[in-house]
Amino acid sequence: YIKNVTAHIYPVSKSVSSANGTSELDIKRYDRIRTELGGRNSQVMLWDGGLFLSAAKPSATYGDRPLFAIEIELDTQKIREAISHLNTYADSGTLLFSEKTGDMIVSGATTQLQQNMIALVQQAGGTFVSQTGTYSISGSRYYTAYSRSDYLDMALYRFIPEQII
Repeated sequence: YIKNVTAHIYPVSKSVSSANGTSELDIKRYDRIRTELGGRNSQVMLWDGGLFLSAAKPSATYGDRPLFAIEIELDTQKIREAISHLNTYADSGTLLFSEKTGDMIVSGATTQLQQNMIALVQQAGGTFVSQTGTYSISGSRYYTAYSRSDYLDMALYRFIPEQII
């Protein structure tokens, strides 16, 4: 499930990537990783169209910044394939949603269902479902199961056509 691992090393202004080799430190990305961590190492982050794990060593600092930050990019396609296994019914779909960034990973039987799931979540700002229930999507009724992680600030939505239930 790992696509790339990058060590961002602040004191030498370099990043070392398993996929791309050595490059100049992208200070905006380094700072974004620190911001997204919010003081919690190994926090899963869904942003910039990808899913990441990240860690920093806050006790070892260079000024007010950690000496390094490790960014582990997970393979979004593999994650999408994994959540697609939840789509056990015809015309069902699954959506992983970051409440912090608004980013999503979607898996569904049809492109139309995927677009409609995204639109429904975006329209409601990601807060439309706080419990399991039935909702209308493009004129069809779907049973929606919801699970949320406070730690990750993420939610997983499953959409199952009502007539199957």
